[in-house]
Amino acid sequence: MSQSHKPKGRLRDRLLLVLSALVACTVVGGAFLFTEERQMNPMWVFLPLLSLGFFAQVGWDYRYEFRSLRFSMFFFGWLLINAFVFLFVVANFGWLYWVAALIVEVFVFYLTAYWLFGLTPPLRPRSKDSGQSRTDNDGDSGGERTP
Repeated sequence: MSQSHKPKGRLRDRLLLVLSALVACTVVGGAFLFTEERQMNPMWVFLPLLSLGFFAQVGWDYRYEFRSLRFSMFFFGWLLINAFVFLFVVANFGWLYWVAALIVEVFVFYLTAYWLFGLTPPLRPRSKDSGQSRTDNDGDSGGERTP
């Protein structure tokens, strides 16, 4: 990439970052207004949003696998399981137990992804340069298969 494209790319990246922050604030603010209007506990809206955000983070580790319809169905099915676990655990035991249940659920998610698709969980944090493939560094795919 030439030097002339770097400032333009940085500007675009920062603009997208600000835009995504505004979208997140709008969604969370809208959720708060929804709970206030319906006179319900905001926890029932915010914790599922946090849960979905967490699974979006987990999904990022397997972003190349979404080309497969089978994996996509598995992942979105797991999101439904996550929502059910959230509702069941918080309604019956409280939100503190949900944190423990989420840890177990993520472990089972990675285990199931390994059993069904042969995908290993990422063993190290992402590098600062997310555009660089993990296979370029040390040959470890970090859970990603090359297409």
